[in-house]
Amino acid sequence: MASSYWLTRSCTWDCLLCKPHVDHNKQLALRNRPNWSRLLPQPLVIPKVMKLTTLADVRELMRHLPKGHRARSTWQHVEKQLNAAALSEVETIDVAVPLRLVLQLERVPCLPQ
Repeated sequence: MASSYWLTRSCTWDCLLCKPHVDHNKQLALRNRPNWSRLLPQPLVIPKVMKLTTLADVRELMRHLPKGHRARSTWQHVEKQLNAAALSEVETIDVAVPLRLVLQLERVPCLPQ
């Protein structure tokens, strides 16, 4: 009896002890929202431009890039990793490393803090 109840529930096994009033669909939706406040492994400073400490900072930098730069495959890769990191699909190091490489390729001074 009890086992069939749990098999028909839409939640996962880790919430077996949840209270009945918990909205599991809402919790799942919140888990899938991007978290732009995730910290980079190490802050990066672009002198006289900005300090990059979170994914939101990297996103802001990307928004200010000229259209021609954003169209390059290198920046598109950084953007792809950025979006994946915001969704917690990859670690923030997977954003920081390609970002630093692209900045070096573009001859942008970038100092780790």
